[in-house]
Amino acid sequence: LNTFLDVMLADPCPPCLMWLPLLHRMASVEHVCHPVVCDACQVRSFTGFRYKCQRCTNYQLCEQCFWRGRTSSTHSNEHEMKEYSSYKSPTKQLAHSIHKSLRCVPMPNRSTHPIFPERPERPLDLANIVPMTPTTSRRRPSEVMNDWTSQMLPGQYPYPSVLPKDRSANVEENVNERTLIARLEEENGEMMREMEMLKQQQELENTDEQLDGLRERKAQLEDKMRVMQQTRRQLMQQLEVLMSELNVSYFCHVMDSL
Repeated sequence: LNTFLDVMLADPCPPCLMWLPLLHRMASVEHVCHPVVCDACQVRSFTGFRYKCQRCTNYQLCEQCFWRGRTSSTHSNEHEMKEYSSYKSPTKQLAHSIHKSLRCVPMPNRSTHPIFPERPERPLDLANIVPMTPTTSRRRPSEVMNDWTSQMLPGQYPYPSVLPKDRSANVEENVNERTLIARLEEENGEMMREMEMLKQQQELENTDEQLDGLRERKAQLEDKMRVMQQTRRQLMQQLEVLMSELNVSYFCHVMDSL
């Protein structure tokens, strides 16, 4: 049994089992009659599967013409076909679609008037019924309810019937407060946008000022560099004079020693 169930429930199932649903449909559709005309062989009604073209308007073929590739008019075998195993009249389909869309079609067996019995029912005799005496155990829920209602917070009411009469005024006040809050939020958003714009303008101005300061600093550094270059040239000239004097004195000293 377990082996049989494993084979039947396997995914994918055995190839021989894949034909079972098709064979079942073919067996169940053998006696189904379609009261329509086949556009290929012009048969008034036929049994078996019915095939309807999805391109051609109301073009239908019987099972034999479909499998043999018979066509007529502008229909082609390359057109997409839909298979039907039952027939529903267009009138029923239209009524079903209208009922499904509008939901207002009355049921045929449902009466719109209330149904009353032909004879009145026998009235109940309540004279011999004695009401039950209340006990302490039955009073406990009410006491608990009273304790619960006494512990309610200010502004809370256990039942809608004890709500204040100015409920509508409170609702209107709440709506007005919400409107005011929304307006204030909108004004706050506008102010934030204006502040952002001013901040951007200030940053641009600060940037211009920084650029001017950098230009001035650059000019000062350039002037200082020129002065340093001139001083360097003067020092180089003095160094050359000293070196020449040292060379001359050294040459004279060597000559004197010789």
